[in-house]
Amino acid sequence: MFHLASEAAEPIDLQLLGSDLPGYMVPAEAVSLGAMPTNQNGKIDRRVLASMANGG
Repeated sequence: MFHLASEAAEPIDLQLLGSDLPGYMVPAEAVSLGAMPTNQNGKIDRRVLASMANGG
């Protein structure tokens, strides 16, 4: 899961989410971004997000 956060934001507590949500809705990890990557058209660049999710 990607989310936007300022530098002062607290990390997401996935265990806390697990106490409120069914297991299939809790992400395996959460990645904080300062801004969503965009392509030349100003849309969210899903390829960049996919490569970040795959460790690239």
